[in-house]
Amino acid sequence: MPAGRHALRPGRVPPFPQLVDDGQLIRESSAIVRHLVDRYGDGHVPLALRLGPLTTLASGLASLALPRVRAIASEAPARPLELFADETSAEARQIRQWLCAREIAYRWRTCGRGSAKLAELAERTGRAELPALLDPGPGVDVRGAGAAVAHLQRTYGR
Repeated sequence: MPAGRHALRPGRVPPFPQLVDDGQLIRESSAIVRHLVDRYGDGHVPLALRLGPLTTLASGLASLALPRVRAIASEAPARPLELFADETSAEARQIRQWLCAREIAYRWRTCGRGSAKLAELAERTGRAELPALLDPGPGVDVRGAGAAVAHLQRTYGR
């Protein structure tokens, strides 16, 4: 969340991070990790993720090294955008940073090689190229950070 804005944070309880999986809402990092490991993994949470306050402290210190992002005025899309990308993609980070700074809602669809989501993207759009930003309002499908950010700036920037 960018500094100085909280439009996506209703009330006093920040809903971030949160995960919705099969209709179940899970909040807080440790609960999300536990759920993912239990449901999709081998049931073993890695040591670095089960140290409680030490994990939180290490994450906070790592965040200090990141550049600070300030909130920037934008128009909200009528419907949430979808971003299909690899979690480690530098291009995806550029798109996500733009979306976060403008507090634009989007659905993150992480896609690894051979993933079902990548197959879904190819089936829906005819291409499996990542990153892919789908904007259902105007029916736009853009690939790559440059094209995605240009579309976002044209459509939602102020």
